[in-house]
Amino acid sequence: MIRRLLPYLLALASGLAIALAFPRMEWWPLAWVALVPLLAAAEGRTPRTAFFLGLVSGFAANVVGFFWMNEMLVTFGHLPKVLSVPIVALGAVYQALTYAAALAATAAAARRFPSASPLVFPLFFTAFEAFHPILFPWYLGNCQYPFLQLIQVADLFGISVVTFLVACGNVALYAVARRPAKWTRTAAVAALPVVAALGYGAWRLPDVERSVAAADRLKLAVVEPEIGIFQEQKKEFPKGTHALAIFRYNTLQLQWASADLAKEHPDLIVWPESMYFPALTVAARTPASPEFEEHSWWIPADARALYQSAKPLPLSRSFPEGVLEDAELEDKDVNAVQRGFATPLLFGATSGFLKNREDPNGSDSIRYNSAFAVDETGTILGRYDKQYLLAFGEYIPLGETFPFLYDWIPEAGHFSKGPEQAPIRFRGRSLGVLICYEDIIASHTRAVVEQGAEILLNMTNDAWFGKTQEAKQHFILALFRSIEHRRTLVRATTTGISGVVLPTGEVSRITRPTGAETFVEDVPLMQTATVYNMGGCYFPHTLLAISLALLAICIRTGRRRCASEGPSPRKRS
Repeated sequence: MIRRLLPYLLALASGLAIALAFPRMEWWPLAWVALVPLLAAAEGRTPRTAFFLGLVSGFAANVVGFFWMNEMLVTFGHLPKVLSVPIVALGAVYQALTYAAALAATAAAARRFPSASPLVFPLFFTAFEAFHPILFPWYLGNCQYPFLQLIQVADLFGISVVTFLVACGNVALYAVARRPAKWTRTAAVAALPVVAALGYGAWRLPDVERSVAAADRLKLAVVEPEIGIFQEQKKEFPKGTHALAIFRYNTLQLQWASADLAKEHPDLIVWPESMYFPALTVAARTPASPEFEEHSWWIPADARALYQSAKPLPLSRSFPEGVLEDAELEDKDVNAVQRGFATPLLFGATSGFLKNREDPNGSDSIRYNSAFAVDETGTILGRYDKQYLLAFGEYIPLGETFPFLYDWIPEAGHFSKGPEQAPIRFRGRSLGVLICYEDIIASHTRAVVEQGAEILLNMTNDAWFGKTQEAKQHFILALFRSIEHRRTLVRATTTGISGVVLPTGEVSRITRPTGAETFVEDVPLMQTATVYNMGGCYFPHTLLAISLALLAICIRTGRRRCASEGPSPRKRS
């Protein structure tokens, strides 16, 4: 019994070790040995058995790493735990298919190429990891972000090559531990890419540091207000508090923080995603109205300028005193974005336009999750609309085809995909804006950089996930965009972790997981082209092509063997 269970216990140990290499524990060196028990468990197994061993390992890694989703489903999805826990478990099983498929393919290849079977595991694992469609793409290599010398190779082939190197390291250690005398050559071959990557990093890291030191700078100020999702935030206020009072207080918190930061004379202040939420109206100037007019709830998509208030901010920064001080002000002053400061601002808001201008409620409208840049006078310099919308959060799949789905799920947003990925121009420089989890979508970031972005600015709202390890996971998944493109990444979050990642991958500023914070940082603007930009991004595609070719050979060989042996004799009853 124990002997039969031992392979599955080894697979389970591998999965748990991988989870421990990521936040919350972040024992990242553990990743270099985490797959060794799994490789040992799968040795000599059939592809079917190897598949289930990989499924156990992948399930353990994913269910521990993504159990924070349970809190999101309970708190914001209003699901009972009897439903939320199975949903998280099913998601973990689905994401575990990477491990299952890679291990099954390795077992199949072992029958055709027995001497090289451990060496094909990094190939299969990296390829399947890159092309397995999941909601929040994550890679085994992400946990290696503190290992600066190793991860420099991401500017050649992206995050996938870091996963490949970690898998190679595990194969090398497994080969040495399993059969030192026989598999010395296997261990050497597996270790060679790791050694080469370390050599590349030793040369490349100081080279990039010199480029960063010589680069032009932009003085950025970031506001992290610690404002949660409204349905949870309202619990922090006295019972019966009107929603508009909370909206106004949220805006005041951002303005107070920005007024303080303006004293340090930054070039640009950055607010997080969707942080500007006007209480009923916003005063904007559009091509149709040369004077400021008040518009309901969202900023018109064709707005040219936003009203800038000259009224002073309330002296009291507490609730409700601060809101009550504004009781006599006009709505256009209360709802102004820039008030108490005139520094250029990049902020998140809802924009849109009415399909039917005679519909005062805006029920027939197009809305975007947008980022606006305004100058010292409130003139809009540019707008970026989110491209990758979150399913069931910002839209419902097939909702345009079957509109009744929005009636079934009223909590879901109804946003449209932005029309283009162009950077925002600011004082002659190009700002690449990434909203929410767009910073973990490698292909999207690459498209933004290809259009000239000299810096990556991520505005996100991690409040949906509560006080969980998701905030740090999101941060380290996004971090690799800096190395792939050699661009500074600046993150501004509503709650969670804001910070600055330099083009070397070094974290130069990071906030605490909880509590409101602000910071000012001089950040480098880079225009470097990397190998990754110029075609290295196709590294996983190459591995996938090789993997499929190997599997085709294995299948063809298996069929030939069956044909030569003929049909198996029937057993007598």
